[in-house]
Amino acid sequence: FPSHDRNKGNCQEIAMDINVRRNYTSLQRAGAISNATPAAELGGYLAVAHLLGAGGAIRFARGDKSGRDGNGVGGQAYFNLGKNAVGT
Repeated sequence: FPSHDRNKGNCQEIAMDINVRRNYTSLQRAGAISNATPAAELGGYLAVAHLLGAGGAIRFARGDKSGRDGNGVGGQAYFNLGKNAVGT
């Protein structure tokens, strides 16, 4: 495909937005985050959810830091990236 067709209609941004909203809702329903969660921490949990899925992020928030993707990247690395991307 020509490069201009790969993100036709901003489909990648739309898909990512839907995924982040679903992860946010799952984290909130599980009590892993709340309206009082600082923005930087929220960014960290959403980054973990991007890596490990909402269930992995919920386990991470509850103290299970063992989750890793197929390349061995752990949730803590993504949490730090997400947290630092938003600020402290």
